[in-house]
Amino acid sequence: MYNDITGEVIYYLENHGVATAGTDLFPERLPAKPDKCMMVESTGGFESDMKHGYTMATFRLLARADEGADPRPAKTMLADAYDVLHGFGSGRLVEDGIWVISIQAVQGAPVNIDRDDNNRHRFSQNYQMEYRHVTSHRE
Repeated sequence: MYNDITGEVIYYLENHGVATAGTDLFPERLPAKPDKCMMVESTGGFESDMKHGYTMATFRLLARADEGADPRPAKTMLADAYDVLHGFGSGRLVEDGIWVISIQAVQGAPVNIDRDDNNRHRFSQNYQMEYRHVTSHRE
């Protein structure tokens, strides 16, 4: 079974008014335009249990502000995402999606990762997600 964690997080963020998929919210990359946007990037995870069907995955949100402008819009996007993601658990992000045990932000606030080559502010926030993932060798 393939689990598209990135896609499910994007769908959830869009459904909660944080950003719009394909307009200012993207999977795995930040396009050249628009300036102000956010991406959800899968960053792997931690070692999974060998017998019990639980997996700990990680993902990162990266937000970018307009060129040379005030950095607060990028930080606000991440704060809005934090408000709907951090603490989520015992449910599905999307109908018929994976069963999420918990989502937790690794940092309590966005981290400044410097400006890009076009002088646009960038901020990052990392998350870990535990979810149910039964396989032929795990219950």
